[in-house]
Amino acid sequence: MREIISLNSKWRFIKGDDSSSHLNDYDDSSWDKVNLPHSIDITPINSSGGRNYQGICRYRKHFNLEKKMKGEKVFLEFEGAMQVLEVWMNNEKLATHYCGYTPAVYDISSLVNYNAENIISVRLDNSDRSDVPPGKKQQDLDFSYDGGIYRQVRLHRVNPLYITNEVLENKVAGGGLFVSFDSVSKDKAQLRIQTHIRNEYNESKTFTLSQKLLDKEDHCVSETYNAYELNSSEDAHYVQSQVVIKPNLWHPHSPYMYKLRTEIMIDGELSDLIDTPLGIRDFEFTKDSGFLINNEQLKISGANYHQTFIHVGNAMSSNLLKRDARKLREAGMIHIRSHYPFSEDFIDECDRLGITLTISNPGWQFYEEGIFKERSYQNLKDIVRWLRNHPSIIIWEPILNESVMPEDYQLRVNEIVHEELPYGPCYTGSDQGLGDISYRKFDPYMLGPKSENFDPEAYKIIEKQVDKPRWIREYGDYPDNFVDQSCAWRVPRGWGEDIMLKQVRRMIWNKNPWMTNYTYLYNDAKLCGFAMWPGIEHNRGYHINPCWGGFLDLQRIPKYSFYFFKSQREPDDYLDLVNSGPMVYIANSWSEVSPDDITIFSNCDKIRLYHNNRFIEEREPDKIKIKHPPFTFKNNFYFGRERSEIRAEGIIDGKVVASDKRYSPGVPVKLHLEGDYMGLNLQADGSDLLFVRCIVHDDKNSITPLTLDNHDILFSIEGPGKIIGDNIKRPELGQTGILIQSTTQPGNIHVKAELLHPQKYEKIAVKSGSLEITTY
Repeated sequence: MREIISLNSKWRFIKGDDSSSHLNDYDDSSWDKVNLPHSIDITPINSSGGRNYQGICRYRKHFNLEKKMKGEKVFLEFEGAMQVLEVWMNNEKLATHYCGYTPAVYDISSLVNYNAENIISVRLDNSDRSDVPPGKKQQDLDFSYDGGIYRQVRLHRVNPLYITNEVLENKVAGGGLFVSFDSVSKDKAQLRIQTHIRNEYNESKTFTLSQKLLDKEDHCVSETYNAYELNSSEDAHYVQSQVVIKPNLWHPHSPYMYKLRTEIMIDGELSDLIDTPLGIRDFEFTKDSGFLINNEQLKISGANYHQTFIHVGNAMSSNLLKRDARKLREAGMIHIRSHYPFSEDFIDECDRLGITLTISNPGWQFYEEGIFKERSYQNLKDIVRWLRNHPSIIIWEPILNESVMPEDYQLRVNEIVHEELPYGPCYTGSDQGLGDISYRKFDPYMLGPKSENFDPEAYKIIEKQVDKPRWIREYGDYPDNFVDQSCAWRVPRGWGEDIMLKQVRRMIWNKNPWMTNYTYLYNDAKLCGFAMWPGIEHNRGYHINPCWGGFLDLQRIPKYSFYFFKSQREPDDYLDLVNSGPMVYIANSWSEVSPDDITIFSNCDKIRLYHNNRFIEEREPDKIKIKHPPFTFKNNFYFGRERSEIRAEGIIDGKVVASDKRYSPGVPVKLHLEGDYMGLNLQADGSDLLFVRCIVHDDKNSITPLTLDNHDILFSIEGPGKIIGDNIKRPELGQTGILIQSTTQPGNIHVKAELLHPQKYEKIAVKSGSLEITTY
């Protein structure tokens, strides 16, 4: 039966090029030992402005393979390598892959050795290439070509009669497994299951194809079982239908996942088996009623996101990606978009969390006729075939982001998506209005070069012709000018409380007529959904600084805006894996330099405020037309110089359901360390990553912002792990941290934080902090 082997461990790596390094007799013993996902360079926290490496690098993997199945098939899969990928298998050159965001899959059955060592050799080039989408030079790009084999590498071993790989087969709406729904309701759902099978035995084979739909407890809720015959060297698509009575429907607030188990049996023995996670749902984009899922209206609030992290760039471990998804969902984001398809680990987590997705054809303000265009067509086909079974995907974005493209290209890429997805709901989104969903109404200035000459009056005429469902792909982030990047939304956390509150106000009330604001979009009854730019800060090529927009900074430490968006979740929106339910957050440190007004974010009906346990006031939220407006209290009750406490209680139906408090920060006395686990332990696989947060505490265990921000903190580590990137950091508003990577040895890692230059006198010394991390 099928065996999937991870090839992520024990690679050799070197920066630079050598034309003979793909040969088996080449000595790579001096190369670095690395595990995947892997980044070419360890970059500083701010790696914007071209601080990352661009150029050639080499990887090699040595492994042995025992023969398990007679005449077995062996496939090699690279999920993502940036960005021109050349591969040699035992000295034999395989097809070059020209995209850093789509899988490269190879049939290496005739090339593997069973009696000798196998060697995979890789040459990667993440240089600027106008013939490879996205195509734009990094120096002009709003993200970075960080480079490396930054996603998973796997070996698939199967019997000669097997379920094919949809990307390798390159068939329109075919190959592999393709699950769609002929009808979906609360009473029943009808599944259409298309399976592509190939027979590479030397003779005809009779086999049975069974498909069982399993619920969360692995109980079978529907099943089909059919016998077929397939001649040698032939392949065929088989379509089966199943009916599920009273299905648990997938919805962002209740993302129920089934598992489709597909089995092939030959003479009573299992020949192939694939488990496909599956969510049953129906959805529709309408121009008058917004977005409907399972025939219920849902206004979708989301964010844009780049798959990147400090120091390692794109090479985020599976757990880091899942933590990002959980943080975004905790903030109430039920839609995520980027300028390229995400790693499947991230998409799988979105399936589980109820986060809907826009999946984009790689592109950013660039288009070119010729080979670039043809490769973008192939990228799009590969992406749809690869990801078509995920319930989280509701929009396909085939056009190239903010690019000036000919009309025939735009029409063709929209056709490609519909050709690949002829069954069930299929929607494409477009700036220019040529897709099924129009982004255009609110965004005419993002049409590419020469848009500064765009006539708004002419746009009003065009707008009336775009009579389609509407979606806002990006909002909120609108610099006063794109040269100087001046914008109240693009603010680092370290700029302070007033600035972070202004960031929230900019998002809620921004009066710009094109980019709009949260309040305006929330109250547009016909709008299907909207996504801010961005949810998390990211490094980029075209600017000396990162994009400081977003509610999480580069290290995933929240700004005040995170708690505003979290407060827009309903208090009964309980979800496994993330912190949910009723919430109260005081956006004020209660220090002498904090804002005079006390802003509180909450999804409760009322807030009661106390000072030193003395009741001050009970208030309803501010008069803003959104789901859960902030609460603003005037500080007209305390102007003393002694430290004191404020406490806020959230009230629903007359009961206290949540609370938060602040004690005036004192002198820093110690460093506190905590792992940013988000429910996921550090895995001893040699590449897993965990951010460890360092918080400056006073004598009340409260965070002390600012007062230690000009001091260097030295981090050290003992045990089976290492620090990735800088081990000397300065806090921002009393918080910073380091990135820890596991080794392949499970055990306990001891992390220590101390001042690089500690105080001489014990009375004022800031005590060091320590943390023990267990890897599994």
